[in-house]
Amino acid sequence: MPSELLQLQWNHIDWENGRLTIHSPKTETTKPVRVIPLFPEFRPALEVLFADAPAGSQYVFDRYRSTAAKVYRAAMLRILTAAGIEPWPKLWMNLRASCRTDQLERFPDHVVNYWLGHTGTVGAKHCDRVHDGHYTEACGVACGVADSPLTAPSRPPEESKH
Repeated sequence: MPSELLQLQWNHIDWENGRLTIHSPKTETTKPVRVIPLFPEFRPALEVLFADAPAGSQYVFDRYRSTAAKVYRAAMLRILTAAGIEPWPKLWMNLRASCRTDQLERFPDHVVNYWLGHTGTVGAKHCDRVHDGHYTEACGVACGVADSPLTAPSRPPEESKH
């Protein structure tokens, strides 16, 4: 599990303004803290964790702190298997890369770089991905330009007599 999540405390969540303060052990000398949005995809899960947290608890992820990397990875693998999804290599790194790809669809590069805590060069080298939705949109289906799903032509084109 990423070290940043293990550092996350309840007082780092600004529920009213929709922000999380992230403390990064990996970049503590250069960029120890950054503020990211409380993305709507995460808020409901955090609200459940908050409601279930024991009174006075400090950390959002309080269980298994000493063995967190192995325990949370194993839990994620069980979730993927139960969902019928084949686990992929570099589980957490690729989740972060997918997050970057998704956020770049909505926000400028410099903003996403700040939120994820790396430079554009690092993001481009390790995270940027092309996904099927890019191809679909480029073909016009997602934009409503094409009036039906993509299909192959019914016959090959005739040879030119020129």
